[in-house]
Amino acid sequence: MHSYRQGIFRNSFEERIFDKIRRTCRWCVQFADRGYAGPLAASVFHNVETRDFHGTLSDVTTFAGPQSREIDILLEVYEPQQARLLVSCKDLMKQVQIDHVSDYEALLNALRSSAHDWMYWAMVVAQHGFQSGCEDTAKRADIALIPPVTGNVVWLKYLSSEDVAEMVQDAIKVFLLGEIFWLDASSYSAGNLYNAMFIVTREPSGMLGQTKIRKPDGRETQMEAFVDEAMAKEANKYRIPLSRRRTYIPLFDPPRVQSMDKRSKLASSPVRSVTISPATGIDFFRVRTAKGRELIADRQRAVYTPNADGSRHRLVRIDKLRVGTKIICVSEDGATTELDEVREVETLR
Repeated sequence: MHSYRQGIFRNSFEERIFDKIRRTCRWCVQFADRGYAGPLAASVFHNVETRDFHGTLSDVTTFAGPQSREIDILLEVYEPQQARLLVSCKDLMKQVQIDHVSDYEALLNALRSSAHDWMYWAMVVAQHGFQSGCEDTAKRADIALIPPVTGNVVWLKYLSSEDVAEMVQDAIKVFLLGEIFWLDASSYSAGNLYNAMFIVTREPSGMLGQTKIRKPDGRETQMEAFVDEAMAKEANKYRIPLSRRRTYIPLFDPPRVQSMDKRSKLASSPVRSVTISPATGIDFFRVRTAKGRELIADRQRAVYTPNADGSRHRLVRIDKLRVGTKIICVSEDGATTELDEVREVETLR
């Protein structure tokens, strides 16, 4: 295992995310040591220069910057294969702009072009989310976005720092105990890591119900039966706990499904993992406001509320809102903010 010079944290958010990743990495290694599908060895560093772990970047670069870059957090994996996850932490009071994600795409291109037997991915963690359009660049470069861009209503897109850290914890578990065992360089353009992180950190979409999928032989089956059959296999016996009482199940003996590829042709592809929710489901809430706004979301969403003197504002989770609470919203044209008031909070089960 390597050892690198580490710089100073820029802010408390960066330090909190580093601590969460370091603790989660340690937990994953200990989990794997108890008898897993394969060995796992990894280390975590903060504020590391690319020249220290990679050497000089390619002379042909498209990003603006020097031939060495400081990486907020570096997750370095040695087994089951050599890979580096570069983590950027953005504790901004506004959404991360597409320029930052594009900049990381260019940095990854430079690292991947002279990889020295390492594979490279990135994850951008933003306290207040991302501007529209960031997801297209992230998919193209296979960069994970935390929290995921979902296109939800503007006025309720913020999360508390605890919720963001919880999402990061889930993402690292999935990366170390799942994705790293089957990712390869072909993912760089396929967006496999982006998709895996989106699925595990997004808002839950409900129970399996009567959803049907098509097997490679063309036969249709209910999703629930398909998942049960996959989970019953010996190679798929591992259960990794996630936040919100969910469970991540990596499928080392993956079933296959039939779907359309990018050329609109039928193709067979493996299903690599399943994330299941508790049988009791996850609580959702409906919030209605005095000015006619309405949103349904699970309890991890949060909104800004002003202090009594109006000088500051703070995040309050949706399940903690009460009738009469003042909240800060964005106008319909997105140009200004305005005050609204909660009129109703209903729990949906």
